[in-house]
Amino acid sequence: MGRDYGLLWMKQGKSASGERTWTKGVIDDTVASVHTLLWADLNGDGKPHELISGKRVYAHEIEPGATDGSLIA
Repeated sequence: MGRDYGLLWMKQGKSASGERTWTKGVIDDTVASVHTLLWADLNGDGKPHELISGKRVYAHEIEPGATDGSLIA
């Protein structure tokens, strides 16, 4: 949620009629302004298994969590 709280994932599916559906899964609902996702190899095995993100700080000071501290999730 780039302008609110929530680090989320979305699962794509199909309805009985064949239409595309989306199911939202919450990873962490205490993080605000999540931007720029990156697959990373944190354990050094040459394969990027981990998805990391940072938090935008002070870009829009009127949005929820805009002045919360920096973090990497």
